[in-house]
Amino acid sequence: MKAIILAAGYGDRMKPLTNNAHKTMLKIDGQLIIARIIKSLIENNVLKMVIVTGYRADDLVDYINKKFCDIENIAFEFVHNARYRETNNIYSLAMAFDHTEIDGDILLIESDIIYDNQVIRRAIETSYDNIALISRYKAGMEGTVVKISGDLITEVIPPHLQYALFRIFQIPVGRLRSPHRKGLFLK
Repeated sequence: MKAIILAAGYGDRMKPLTNNAHKTMLKIDGQLIIARIIKSLIENNVLKMVIVTGYRADDLVDYINKKFCDIENIAFEFVHNARYRETNNIYSLAMAFDHTEIDGDILLIESDIIYDNQVIRRAIETSYDNIALISRYKAGMEGTVVKISGDLITEVIPPHLQYALFRIFQIPVGRLRSPHRKGLFLK
């Protein structure tokens, strides 16, 4: 299993905090977001990680290499998206796919997401071939919205199309109750 962490973006929604720091290097409850993500992966024996960088790439790469260099069998692969200001996560993901061997399951993680460590374990242990971890929609949230029918995501509506119906695919996601949730594709 390999994790792809998308960490190229500037973090416009987090300004002014991101003017001088990468969004994933902000502290939440005394710990950097990227450290929380990497530690949760290590705790779940996900030791191969592809990290797509962009904004403040040197700061991020230096931190990760120093903080996690002593961990046995850990393998970081860094892919740099020099066009991070004009592209999006899909472009960064395509770059990751172009620069790494996909030889098993993938956990796809956005670098500014905070989650309980159990989330990774549950994603790994699921019986579904593909899953999306999503949060209940709340007013003021930004990002992709999904519509759910039973155990399937039946519609994915990106921000620029949220007032139109937009069908892409169906993904089994387990038992979910709310018809509209914000999504993060993980595996």
